[in-house]
This record gives sequence, C-alpha cells and structure tokens, in this order.
Amino acid sequence: MTATTFEFATPNVVAEKFQEGLVVLNLESGKYFDVGERLVPLIDALISGTSVDAIKDGLEAIDAGISVEVDEAIQKMISFDLLQEKPATSLEISKEQCEAIISAGNSFFIEGHDDLAELIAADPIHDIDPVTGRIVR
Repeated sequence: MTATTFEFATPNVVAEKFQEGLVVLNLESGKYFDVGERLVPLIDALISGTSVDAIKDGLEAIDAGISVEVDEAIQKMISFDLLQEKPATSLEISKEQCEAIISAGNSFFIEGHDDLAELIAADPIHDIDPVTGRIVR
C-alpha cells in the first residue's frame, strides 16, 4: 500500500468551504475552482493524511470501480496545480468516511473559472515590486 496522500499546493493555493461546497483559488494562475459533491469529502480525507490507496480500497468495498474515478479526480486537481503529494499519516479509513464520500453526490465535481484572473493577477494580497512588477514575498 502506497503511503502517500495530498494537500493543497500552498502557498499558491487557498481554499474555503461554503455550505456544502469548496472554492479553491490558485493565486498563480488566477483561476478559481468550484468543488462539490464527492470531491469535498475526498479532499477532506486526503488532507487529513489518509493514504490514497486506503481511500480507494475503502470505497471499492462499497462501490466497485470507483477507484478509477478517484484517480481521475486527483489527477484533474494535480493538472490544475491545486494539489501536491505528501506522506500519508494513516493507512486506514473508516466505513463511515467512505459512506460520506459516496453519499455526497453522484460525481467528483470540479469546475474551473478564470473570469477573475486579471483581478487576482493584480494580487492585492502581496506587495508588488514597482520596478520588476513581481510579487515580493
């Protein structure tokens, strides 16, 4: 069993929960993502340190074939530079956590938006060097 999981790719990625969903912002690209349904509790399990293989094994016991969807959801978030790999701290997941993922909806939903990219690129959160125009951290 692989002892890896994922976390948000900080410091360039921030996330905030709203009701049942999650908004994830990539400060580098200026894109933000609406995350919902099964992907929200999946991310919670990953961020809590549970290994990817433990999550997939637990979900497969409830819904055969779902591990392919888990891999696709994780790969999609990686392709948007939202996640980075980290060592897992737990090789087990409870049946209740798996049921929460399954019952959260029908899909691992993520939708990207770039309508605020120019505003985010102005980056009011960080200081900008007036000569180079680069972010000063």
